[in-house]
Amino acid sequence: MRRDPDFLFSDFDLRASMEAQGQKLIEEIDSIDTNRLLNTNPDELINYFEQKYYINAPNLMNRIFKLTKLRRKLMSAAITIDS
Repeated sequence: MRRDPDFLFSDFDLRASMEAQGQKLIEEIDSIDTNRLLNTNPDELINYFEQKYYINAPNLMNRIFKLTKLRRKLMSAAITIDS
């Protein structure tokens, strides 16, 4: 069921998405050939997995800024109407 799009995290289940991403990471690590794993620079592996499975967090400050801007516009419009 889809909720109101104006609510943060309403498009998907954040917890389920993060768990699924973590499971994919574990499965890929488990599937690496032992020789390749032992002969690859650990920093390179870390960078690869971090780039592939990184999850961007929502920017709450940006959303607050937009709401504050909207509130100011609405208040300005209300003052104009009342005048």
